[in-house]
Amino acid sequence: MTKTKKTLFLADPGTGYWKGVDRLVAPSVGNFLEPDGWSFGELLSESDWDAADFRVCGNGHDPSGYAIKLEITGRDLRYRHGSLNWVRVRIVWVGDGEPDTFSGGWLKTDGYEETLSETP
Repeated sequence: MTKTKKTLFLADPGTGYWKGVDRLVAPSVGNFLEPDGWSFGELLSESDWDAADFRVCGNGHDPSGYAIKLEITGRDLRYRHGSLNWVRVRIVWVGDGEPDTFSGGWLKTDGYEETLSETP
């Protein structure tokens, strides 16, 4: 899974103003995914299929799990459910002999990694 470079808007501890900072954000196994319209979310599990990066069980409907890929679409990390590390994602539901379908959702990430550069 490749990490996505995003400009996240974070509060500067010194001034309190928001500033854009480039960070690397990536979904990983064990992150919590909350697809739009689901009553509750699922933990990401590893996929052994080359066409998909992860699997989710789909509220227990499919024990083998649905094959998915995730794309980070959010501009910043949001505060939800008592944690700061939520970001919007595009969920690609990988089709098996059928076209892929798409939806949105929230992903609780491990946060962001390494500073790449700061915007002035």
